[in-house]
Amino acid sequence: MANSSGIFVLPIILLFLFLSIGLEVLIGVYVYRDAVRRGMNAVLWTLVAVFAPYLVGFIIYLFVRENHPNMSCPECNGKITEQYVVCPSCGAPLKAACPNCKTPVEAGWKVCPTCANPLPEEYEVKKPKKAKDHLWKILIAIIVVPITILFIIFALFAGVKSSGSSSGNVEEYTESTELNYEKMKE
Repeated sequence: MANSSGIFVLPIILLFLFLSIGLEVLIGVYVYRDAVRRGMNAVLWTLVAVFAPYLVGFIIYLFVRENHPNMSCPECNGKITEQYVVCPSCGAPLKAACPNCKTPVEAGWKVCPTCANPLPEEYEVKKPKKAKDHLWKILIAIIVVPITILFIIFALFAGVKSSGSSSGNVEEYTESTELNYEKMKE
């Protein structure tokens, strides 16, 4: 019986290692691509995210990356932030601005708060493009993979235990032991 349970332990360990390494590779690929897109040091952040234990590096990366641009100009695809009124590369207007002093203004304002000039009713503004974030795929993998591993391990060990001890074998052993005991008495 010990040999039959040993047969299942090796594949479980190999499956666990394969899924653990696969998860680290997924995190590494995501962090590298996202860091490149945001203009961050991609190699450094990939190493931190992959080699820091218990996903600490990945969590730190998620907090730090919020400070870096994730938007691009609709005209020239230059990197921009939400604070930009115009694209620094091509000059495309990204936010409404006063035609007189170029101060950013909000939609619906009638007068510029800086120079007190009347503002036009409509503005010609290009909406910045925001890059798609596929973080949800990584988060699902981080949650689903360990749960799947635990379920497989539980199912395999439950199968080994149930096949290893059957009630028929216990009853036969008990009857033969009782018979041997009675024969020894006589």
